[in-house]
Amino acid sequence: MLNDLIVIGTSLVTVLFSLLLWLRYKSKDPQVKTVEFYPPEGLTPAEIGYALDEKLEDREVLSMVYYLADKGYISIESDKKGIVLKKIKDVDESEPKFLGTFMNAYFPGDAKVFDMKNAPKNFIEQFAQAWIQVQSGYEEKYGTVYKNESFTRRFVCILFAIINMVVFCMEMKEFAAFALAYVPAFFVIFGMLLGWKGYDNYQVNEKKGKGKIILGAILYEIAIVLIILMVDVSILKLPTLAFFGGETAIFALSIVMATRSDKNAELMMKIYGFRDFIKDAEYDKMVVLSQDDPEYYYHIYPYAIIFGMEGKWSKHLDKLAIQNLTIRRKGWEKTK
Repeated sequence: MLNDLIVIGTSLVTVLFSLLLWLRYKSKDPQVKTVEFYPPEGLTPAEIGYALDEKLEDREVLSMVYYLADKGYISIESDKKGIVLKKIKDVDESEPKFLGTFMNAYFPGDAKVFDMKNAPKNFIEQFAQAWIQVQSGYEEKYGTVYKNESFTRRFVCILFAIINMVVFCMEMKEFAAFALAYVPAFFVIFGMLLGWKGYDNYQVNEKKGKGKIILGAILYEIAIVLIILMVDVSILKLPTLAFFGGETAIFALSIVMATRSDKNAELMMKIYGFRDFIKDAEYDKMVVLSQDDPEYYYHIYPYAIIFGMEGKWSKHLDKLAIQNLTIRRKGWEKTK
């Protein structure tokens, strides 16, 4: 009976503390999403990609190539060998520092042509340096994406989950069963990390983010069920139900534990509003914007890539072209 109470009490206490952590640090002032037809002023696609989830991935690479083309620094052409990038001019000094580094990665020294199949020797090093500059440049203007204590709170949730596992094993099967928690603990940690990444990626790619959350939850719950089977106790037993429910609650709370910084949360409302416009843009509005700026479609395309919506955005081009509202760029249409 005492063992049962210890397991139940441990589960309740760890869940309660996890809940208090979330309530204490969650965003208190709900932000209002705004309607935006342009990206936040001064933000490149790469910086928006970093603002979304504090990560830089291959999608940002592709977006910046089109961004450089739209700014007139390079051209994107195709030949029998595939896609070829050609340098038109140097990056203006008024541009963010990382843009020049990114350009140098593709066109070192006096190089004028970049062949996708034959990257320069120092391409990776220059590329990595550019991404570091994206991060430092963003944080210099807006601070961190998430509040500094976000990772600490998530780490505390991992500790709570493992504590519950150890207590459950020891109290149900005595000290000899302590080792039973080791192997499943790795699945618990990996499942949590995958769930966190999915949640943080959700606003970038909803489908991919949701898939990671679900996969992380499955791995996590498999580990919990595995422990229950290894300990060999009834799933309907109250301590077992408390253990299972407590671990599930901690997993869910750990996912939403990351809190955006105040400046980032405010910025994200503009980014989300801009993303929603790209997703649901009405033809009549596109016509008006393209009349004001004949190259509007091309200005927005690099940002559509960041949100994984380049396919949706591309569908607008043919409709607009019929009305002669867009200017087709040489070498651009062939690559899409």
